[in-house]
Amino acid sequence: MCWEGWVNARTGTQRTPEPGARPIPVSSRSFKWGESDPLPYAVYGHAVLSHMDLVYVIGGKGSDRKCLKKMCVYDPKKFEWKELAPMQTARSLFGATIHDGRIFVAAGVTDTGLTSSAEVYSIADNKWAPFEAFPQERSSLSLVSLAGTLYAIGGFATLETESGELVPTELNDIWRYNEEEKKWEGVLREIAYAAGATFLPVRLNVLRLTKM
Repeated sequence: MCWEGWVNARTGTQRTPEPGARPIPVSSRSFKWGESDPLPYAVYGHAVLSHMDLVYVIGGKGSDRKCLKKMCVYDPKKFEWKELAPMQTARSLFGATIHDGRIFVAAGVTDTGLTSSAEVYSIADNKWAPFEAFPQERSSLSLVSLAGTLYAIGGFATLETESGELVPTELNDIWRYNEEEKKWEGVLREIAYAAGATFLPVRLNVLRLTKM
């Protein structure tokens, strides 16, 4: 995650969140690590985004291992954290991205299990609103905004095997959100092993891959 020529790494581990853990930035010009102000609370399994030279930390789990609704923003010019409106659903290990000047989050883990729910945050209004749910409950989903389109990629879901056993399963499919029809559409069922992909100036190149 980048802002003002810095690459930012948020500290914290899945099992032992460190109280007051600090984001650790590295300069993309000098390639030297620095240190910024600590978060006001312990967290892990969260999302970190940057927009207009501000750093957003969203959701995750606290030191009590409960999912959080919290969202904070860090202003590196003022060296201060500010708490913003919380999400409607507490979640961790979810997809998050900046799209059309807003923050989108989808899927993830709640205190009761996986979720498919999604919501969108208006930066200008400091308000969250429901968004079209993802078609499947998943964790570790990746959200990407590319050329004006919102994509969802991969993650983990609980699927039933032939024996009827429910097991966590890694997925590597790609979906996109159809703005006109207000629904998610499958683009690729599976990215084949050892297949290549690259970004062109305004396109995600997925040629030669198995189509859904």
